Amino acid sequence: PNPLNWILAFIPIIAFILFMNWHKKIDEKLKYQKAKLKINEDEMAYLNNQINQFDSGTEFINNNHPYSYDLDLFGPKSLFQNINRTHSFRGKKLLAEKFNSINNNSEKIVLSNQIIKELINKPNFIEDFQIHSYLSNDNEKKQNAIENWANSNLKFINPLIKIISFISPLSLAILIILKLTTNIELLGSFIGLNITLNLAILAYHFKLIKAEISEADKIDESLLEFSKQFKLIENENFDSLILIN
Repeated sequence: PNPLNWILAFIPIIAFILFMNWHKKIDEKLKYQKAKLKINEDEMAYLNNQINQFDSGTEFINNNHPYSYDLDLFGPKSLFQNINRTHSFRGKKLLAEKFNSINNNSEKIVLSNQIIKELINKPNFIEDFQIHSYLSNDNEKKQNAIENWANSNLKFINPLIKIISFISPLSLAILIILKLTTNIELLGSFIGLNITLNLAILAYHFKLIKAEISEADKIDESLLEFSKQFKLIENENFDSLILIN
């Protein structure tokens, strides 16, 4: 066969991959802007005394707590709802724990105030952080899935299979290139054998791959946005020792 025909056959595939990559980037930008609009609209509505969209922390109401129930710290129109800007399950839970705990350590109180004063002057950082937290769509179910996945036993793959898994696709690419640039008929047979080998490896580990994908599919969105939050923190310059550390 004419090598040009092979090249022309691959052009639509390459174009499709490039288009999908471009579409993914556009979709991420659109989601980011929609989240930014939502966060700012909620904040403006709150500042204009229109409606409070923020989570009220009703699940944290405790009749037996020494002061939180009497002071209405949680629930509709509570102090928690007025302060809460969290979008993650763990963030909301941590904020509730701060409300329910008594801090008599003056040094910690001073340090907390320093952190607040510093972050007040970083509105763009706070906004970006909130946006990625919002996009994570985090909830208790996802947090449990992440913890179960992190604590699950690692399923080790045979080292030899690992090596073959890297070499086989590489050799297949080399064989295809040689087939396109030479007239060696035997290469077609080698390509067929190589594809068969790759499919055999895939079939051998299909159950393991399926199990990993099923778990990752539940948490990949959250983990991706959490990683972006970590990058924001790493790239930001802080003065407070607690924020630096």
